[in-house]
Amino acid sequence: MTIEIYQSKASWIEGDTEELEYTCSYGCDSKSDCGTDGYVGSKFCQNDDVYQNYISYGCNNFQCVNEQNAQLIENCLHGCSNGACIEVDCSTGDEKCVGTEYFTCSANKWVSQGNLVGKCGMSCTEKEIIFQNDDYYICIGGTYKAVLDVLELTADEQAEVLELINQLNVTVQEKARIIEELSATLDSQIFIINNLNVNIQEKAQIISNLQLELDEQIALINQLNNNIAEKAIIINNLNLNIIEQARIIESLTQESNEQLIIIQNLNITIQQQAQLINELTTNLNQKSELISQLQVENEEQAELIRLMNLSFSEQAYIIQQLNKEISDDAVIINNLQLEAIEQAQLINELNLNIQQKSELISQLELTITEYAQLIDSLSAKVSEDAIIINSLNLSNQEMAQLILDMNMTLTEDAELIANLELSLEQEQALVNELYETIEEQQRLLEELENAKAQLKKEKILRNVLLISGISIVLILLTILIILGVKKKKRK
Repeated sequence: MTIEIYQSKASWIEGDTEELEYTCSYGCDSKSDCGTDGYVGSKFCQNDDVYQNYISYGCNNFQCVNEQNAQLIENCLHGCSNGACIEVDCSTGDEKCVGTEYFTCSANKWVSQGNLVGKCGMSCTEKEIIFQNDDYYICIGGTYKAVLDVLELTADEQAEVLELINQLNVTVQEKARIIEELSATLDSQIFIINNLNVNIQEKAQIISNLQLELDEQIALINQLNNNIAEKAIIINNLNLNIIEQARIIESLTQESNEQLIIIQNLNITIQQQAQLINELTTNLNQKSELISQLQVENEEQAELIRLMNLSFSEQAYIIQQLNKEISDDAVIINNLQLEAIEQAQLINELNLNIQQKSELISQLELTITEYAQLIDSLSAKVSEDAIIINSLNLSNQEMAQLILDMNMTLTEDAELIANLELSLEQEQALVNELYETIEEQQRLLEELENAKAQLKKEKILRNVLLISGISIVLILLTILIILGVKKKKRK
């Protein structure tokens, strides 16, 4: 409060008046002396609602006092920002129609979806099919129904769906996606794929783009309306390893001729063919049949046999089952990449007589030393070794080198030379090539004479036995004839 103090003027001054001397202030008498209550400052956000500070005045002991507090201005449903409630048009999941236009709520704002069939009174044509929001719908009874599985539809509705897919101008990847969307089961996918108007290459690409496990791929391919050669094209496009390919082929057929068709249509190497045949069967007959029917050259057949990790007896069995000429067998053995000793083991497993063996060996591509190793490893009779050596058409020098490489004794050398049936001139030339000293040559000639004499005796003995055998047969026949005549006379 303010107080004014006055003082009177002197009496001699006319009019005797008072003048303001000074003023002074002190506190207050009431609240009104201090100020008016009210909101101060700007609105602000607190606890996601709108608040503003409120000041209240008072008079206490003749002194003005005030108190300032934040007061709630507005409760916000969707939060507060910059001193104001956040305004939203809608909440997630809300939808509305404005006439026939359909709206959905996105980020608290209404978003038009246009004139969506099945919404806001939009009608549909019976069996009409549309694609909206990543789903297919078919009009049934005036209402669109989502197609979750094509097999749940009637035959007419299925036909409509298939016609739509066939008319779509989309990539094979997109068609695969459509098939997955329209199929709840593998059977549904098979049904659609079997009814697509696509060529085998496109069908193969569609199947390869489906997210299928191996067992599902096997089941699908088995139920396709395609021949075995077309199924091979599909298998080829699935990017499978050899073991997986073998599993599918085994499930499709156990017939060698059909398995052969598939193998021939697969884009695989000789090495992969060998691995595939091994995976398909452990039966040597079936392996032989598949190899023999593959349209490959002798060299490729040899590569197949070599890569199949077979024993010599198994390799020999397959070679025999191929039923080829001796010259073909020689080509195969030449390409098996065997050592001479291994070739001997293989040849021993073949069911060949000595003439066939000699013909086969003569066509092998070996050095003189390798021929010596092979012949020595055959463990044949000396006479048979001689037949093989004769078939090689060697010069005296080559023949001498071969005999030396066989590491035989002088007596064994003589026995072999005696069985070669050379002329005296050829024998002498061969002896000269074999031994350098006169003494060794003389000893060899002596052993050679002994060996020839022994051969002569054996030949005479064989002839005697042959004649004796013939004589015995003739005597037995004569006895039987006589007995037969006597029986007739008794009758």
